[in-house]
Amino acid sequence: MSVLSLSQGGLIIDHSAITFDIATTFKARPKIKRSVFDYNRGNFDGLRATLESVDLCGAVESAVDINHGWLKWKELFLSGVRGSIPIKTISNVSNPPWINDPDSARSASFPRDIAELSNDYFSSIVSGSENTTPTDNPSSPTDCNLSELTLSPDDVAAALHGLDINKATGPDEIPPRILKECAHQIAPSLCLLFKQSLRHGSLPEKWKLANIIPVHKKGDISNVENYRPNSLPCVTSKILGRCVLRNLRDYLMSLITVTPLNLV
Repeated sequence: MSVLSLSQGGLIIDHSAITFDIATTFKARPKIKRSVFDYNRGNFDGLRATLESVDLCGAVESAVDINHGWLKWKELFLSGVRGSIPIKTISNVSNPPWINDPDSARSASFPRDIAELSNDYFSSIVSGSENTTPTDNPSSPTDCNLSELTLSPDDVAAALHGLDINKATGPDEIPPRILKECAHQIAPSLCLLFKQSLRHGSLPEKWKLANIIPVHKKGDISNVENYRPNSLPCVTSKILGRCVLRNLRDYLMSLITVTPLNLV
């Protein structure tokens, strides 16, 4: 630290103002590089042809359980993708140089530390217990029940075509853009996988996971309390969810009796 000047600034005071300059350095965070598919140089026609020649349905049918079936399907699918869509390396976008937690007086400046600080904060604001089991106590008895969900390759293809290609990937690391581009080629095998999941009442373990991304809401970007958690599940699990939702919607609509009074 060096003192630059002593002055009174034109004021009548009993002491002088001190102006000084502090020499310091800031250690910049290293840029994080990650690999992504280069769609601009991708051969989607070649990918579709490759997937048509691969026995994805056979891989699912020969699997010993739902986890094995999913892993075999994913391995074959990504093998075809990597052969047709090149991969490029990009750097992370600009982020705040540090994140503070005003309540605990903690601060973090590196990606791993920021992730841990964000995780601790998000965990602290979660209410309720993850072990809480909802009580099955319907208000009135009913003879109506949905005993079976109908699912066809066309239903799966329609859900795939409805994907937003700008959404991020989940733990399965399969981008929605590629799933949408190959909807007709992968719909039959995914339909088999979904039916197995519904029949046995179980999901692949990977589908139970999600990536949590801190999203800035408002205010100071360096305050961890100004972020909310955004869950990014596997895109394939979201497709199954949409197919189940369609069945539930159609079933509930069949129970609704439309009368002139409903339209008033």
